[in-house]
Amino acid sequence: GIRMGGGLLLAAAFVMFFGITGTSRNVILLDSLMPPAVFNVILAQKYNTDANAVASTIFIGTLPSIVTQSLFLLFVT
Repeated sequence: GIRMGGGLLLAAAFVMFFGITGTSRNVILLDSLMPPAVFNVILAQKYNTDANAVASTIFIGTLPSIVTQSLFLLFVT
């Protein structure tokens, strides 16, 4: 899987490759910094997998996103 920061690197490559600039570029980059979706816990429960492990992963992924999103917004606004 993609490790932390991989989404941002892919998004940066995407906007550079396609020449996307301005607000569209910032939205794509900000979206790549979003934490994992809570909906994954519902899917884990539906398919009888370890929903607690999924919830823990979401929690751990959300913590750094609070900082990275704030820093990103500080630099682009």
